[in-house]
Amino acid sequence: MPSLRLHSVSLAILALALLPASGTAADTPDSGKTIVRDGMSIQLPKGWASEESPAGRTVLIAHSPDKEKDDTGEFPTTLTIALHPAKPDGKAIQEANARELKDYKPLEPPRDLQINGAAGVALGGTFTQGVLKLRTRQYVLSSGDKGFVITLVMLESRWDKYHQLAEAAIATFHIGDAAKK
Repeated sequence: MPSLRLHSVSLAILALALLPASGTAADTPDSGKTIVRDGMSIQLPKGWASEESPAGRTVLIAHSPDKEKDDTGEFPTTLTIALHPAKPDGKAIQEANARELKDYKPLEPPRDLQINGAAGVALGGTFTQGVLKLRTRQYVLSSGDKGFVITLVMLESRWDKYHQLAEAAIATFHIGDAAKK
C-alpha cells in the first residue's frame, strides 16, 4: 500500500520536530556531506545532520541545523528518502496525502521531471501538524528497478527562504551506479 508507506515517511519527518537543533547555518549543498546508501546518493547542504534511519523503507532522514520559528511554532527543514517500489503515480500520491495529512491542500499538481537520469514526478502542498502550518514537496523517482520518494517539509512561512537550498541538494541525487561515485 503506497499510501501507508508515504504516511510513514510523513510521520518520520514530523518526529524530527522533536530533535534538538545543533550545528551551523546551512550554506550550499556542495559544501555538505555526501550520503551513499541503499543504491542512492545525495549531497546534503552544509551543516545538515543525517539521522540513523529506522528499520523499514526509510533510507535517510536529514534536517537543517536549526529549527525555524514562526507564529505557528518551530520546525526544522527536513528531507527524507524512502524506497518506493512502484512507478511514480503523482495523482495517487497527492490523493493519499489528502486523505492522510490534516488539512492537506495541493499547491503543485504532479509534473514530470528527471534528475540525473532518474525519471519521475514532483508534487507539493500544505498541511497542518498540531498548530504548525507546513509545506511539502515530494519527488518520486525511479531508474531501472530502483525507486525512491524524496520528501521535503518545512514551515510554510519559510518556503521562499529555504526550498531552493534543499532543492539544490535534491539536484545531486543519484540512483544506481552513479551513486557509487
